[in-house]
Amino acid sequence: MNHEETARKLGVAPASLSPVPPAPCFAQTWARMQQEPPCSACGRPSRTSSLIHDRDHGPRWFDRCRERFLATPRRCVCRRRGSSRSCARSRPTRGCRCAPTPTRTGGKVSDVDDERFHLVLTAGGRPVMRGWRGKQPTAEHQYLSCIGSWGSIDDARVVLTERTDDGERVLASWPEGS
Repeated sequence: MNHEETARKLGVAPASLSPVPPAPCFAQTWARMQQEPPCSACGRPSRTSSLIHDRDHGPRWFDRCRERFLATPRRCVCRRRGSSRSCARSRPTRGCRCAPTPTRTGGKVSDVDDERFHLVLTAGGRPVMRGWRGKQPTAEHQYLSCIGSWGSIDDARVVLTERTDDGERVLASWPEGS
């Protein structure tokens, strides 16, 4: 589900949203989040801001509180084989082109654990972004990318962990020693 579909599901009219400055960068989004604008759907303090590209009104800020953000999960956007409809699953499964590709381990076919590596970006002690990855090289690339993109923000911290049978273990954290 993209942001435009999410706004429709929550009953938010694009005309009621604040216009976005031309070519906003992360610093502008971060500054907006520090102000805690009201949720576009219910008016409570928001925890996430994103952009909606409305053809009639142009780009608009779409702010959501934690409850509205969690109430509108992302959907698989692939097309089912032989169908023009999206599969509309909240989590892709086999047969869906978004599903993890089975890999061979020890002669047996198993699914990649798409939530094995957890990446968290925090600033000022508050989580700003979370991501889960199934492959370590992808997670490490995203970790370095976060440092390059958001490392200049005051009190920024990036942590990469791996889920194990005993919980989570830290693979890397930035700044070092944090």
